[in-house]
Amino acid sequence: MQYVKKECLLIDLASKPGGIDQEEAKKQDLKSIWALALPGKVAPVTTAKFIKDTIL
Repeated sequence: MQYVKKECLLIDLASKPGGIDQEEAKKQDLKSIWALALPGKVAPVTTAKFIKDTIL
C-alpha cells in the first residue's frame, strides 16, 4: 500500500476473503469500504459474463 495516496478511497469488491488487507489499510490511515462480492450481488448475470469472458 506504499503507492496509494492518502486521499484515495479503497473499495474492495473481491469475493471473500477480499483483496485488500484491511488491517494494513487502517494502520496506514487509508479510507476503505469492504463491499465483498458486491458486483455479483447486484448484477449477477452481467458479473458472470465478465468473469466468463475474462477466463476465456
